[in-house]
Amino acid sequence: MGAVLALASTEGAIAAVIAVVAGERLTIPVAVVLGIIAMGVATVALASDNAAEPSEVNADAGVRPGPSAERRAAMFGAVAAIAFGFAIYGTAQAGISLPIVLAVMPARVAGVALVFVPMALTRRLRMTRRAVPLVVVIGLGEVLGNASYVVGARESIAIAAVLASQFAAVAAVAAFFLFRERLSPRQRSGVVAIAVSVAILTVVRG
Repeated sequence: MGAVLALASTEGAIAAVIAVVAGERLTIPVAVVLGIIAMGVATVALASDNAAEPSEVNADAGVRPGPSAERRAAMFGAVAAIAFGFAIYGTAQAGISLPIVLAVMPARVAGVALVFVPMALTRRLRMTRRAVPLVVVIGLGEVLGNASYVVGARESIAIAAVLASQFAAVAAVAAFFLFRERLSPRQRSGVVAIAVSVAILTVVRG
């Protein structure tokens, strides 16, 4: 799973590459810093899953997936990253010429039409009272995050895409403060690399 998460976390870097190929210009220092941020995110994502592997291995009596399963997982992770990358780039392009609400609407509408409605009609949608606040927070966070990304992408798609794809690092730091989870040395190095790189990015962009 670590390889899948690490590959999927490169979605921002892929969107940045697409933006550059499409004509967006980046200075060499900015491009280098964005690359370091993307590698830091992938490092944290991979280390997050590796930290959980020992307990999973013990629970499964030491059974690990074979090479073919790992290759399939890596392939699907790569496909997900590419798909997310194009989706992020497409959202940014839509936000340049459309109001923010219309730019972030397609994915939300598709989720409701293709997932929520079918599950509700087939009575497979189960919602507990305890889960309702969490679902509301997730929905608001998703919309607010995408709207913020669209605003930032109007200045630079590449920079906004890379900075907006730090979910693995943010989740690791949040787990450290909220749930007292320990950060592995690789996670700490990845988080430090991201923080330093973001600080440098503000300087070279300024």
